[in-house]
Amino acid sequence: MMKLALTANIPMNLFVDFQMLALREKIEELNKQYKEQCEGKGPRDITQEFVLRSKLRDLNNCCRVSVLCRDH
Repeated sequence: MMKLALTANIPMNLFVDFQMLALREKIEELNKQYKEQCEGKGPRDITQEFVLRSKLRDLNNCCRVSVLCRDH
């Protein structure tokens, strides 16, 4: 009986691993985009500043989610 219970948890663990992998890829992509926005020379206009802050917000939110997923 115990073996059956352990095998039932395997798909959920794989699902969580897949979610964490997808989240990591998203964080890497957002980080890349944020760094590209930061590298821009000269003063930014309002639209560029909005895009930069939006990328930072998205990156922070993804990092929070990854910490919450890791804790569970």
